[in-house]
This record gives sequence, structure tokens and C-alpha cells, in this order.
Amino acid sequence: PSDYRRGLAGILDDEQRHTRMYIARLEALGGKFGDYPVSGYFWNKIDGITTPLKFVCAMSLTFENANLDHTTDYTTAAREIGDAKTAALVDRVHEDEIEHVRFGWKWLARLKRDDESMWDAYCANLCYPLQPHRAIGRKFHESGRVRVGMEEEFIAELRRFTSRGTYPRWQ
Repeated sequence: PSDYRRGLAGILDDEQRHTRMYIARLEALGGKFGDYPVSGYFWNKIDGITTPLKFVCAMSLTFENANLDHTTDYTTAAREIGDAKTAALVDRVHEDEIEHVRFGWKWLARLKRDDESMWDAYCANLCYPLQPHRAIGRKFHESGRVRVGMEEEFIAELRRFTSRGTYPRWQ
């Protein structure tokens, strides 16, 4: 749908802005792009992502969902060491991530079958090896999911994965 594509274009614009902000901050701290290795984790999983629903389940509701936790933790860490500039940058990214996850949540609701719960549709559209535990960080921060507008049942299912190393059966 055209509004799906427009939403993705807006997210792409945000992600490009995030990259420019991160590079500028890295340079301000004496580094440069390319000094540190990056992961191709997402791009190595792209083959199984064949529909708009699979895409939002992988990108918005798994990777970006985990970023709700990562950005909260990184903002806290930056503040703890007195780096207010980095904390402000990561906090800005966190606010955008809420909107990106909200985009996925909206499209999951629109694209799933009527007889499926949000959780069941999410799990059914993840492409192995992606699993729900990838949708959370080291520490689970519920507040971002509440701000997204996720239903309590979905948040509760995610919360079950917070004990690392003990993954409940999910399918």
C-alpha cells in the first residue's frame, strides 16, 4: 500500500539522520566512520523477508523494538559518565524508535489475519533464525512499548523472554 511505502520512506529518512548524527558524534570524540566493525546481522536475514508483514515483524517489531531497550540503556550509560551530548543524541533516536515500532504495530494489526492475535501473527511471520527474544535488550524497559500503544498481552509475552538463556517455547 502507498501509505506503507510512505511510512517506510519516512523511517529511512530518520535512519539516515541517525547515521549522520552518530558519525558526527563519533568524529567529535576523535573517531571516524570505519574505525569499528559493524554487523550485517539484519542483511544476512533478508532472504526470508518476502512480504510487508514479514518485514515489519523483523525490522519494526524485532530490531527496532529491541532498540527501545538499547537506547534507554545507552542513554543512561552516557549520563552516568557525564556525556550529556551523547545521551541527548541517543535519547532523540529513542523517540524516533518509538515511532518506528508504532509503524510496525499499526501494520501488524492491518496485515494480520482477523482470527490471529497480534502475538501469534508476529511469531508466525518471523523468519528463522529471528525469534521474539531478539525484540528485547539486556534489560527490558516496558515504558517504550506502552508509549507505542502495544497491547498488554503482547508486552507480557515479550517480558517472558527477559531471562536470558531461558527462552519459552514460542511456536
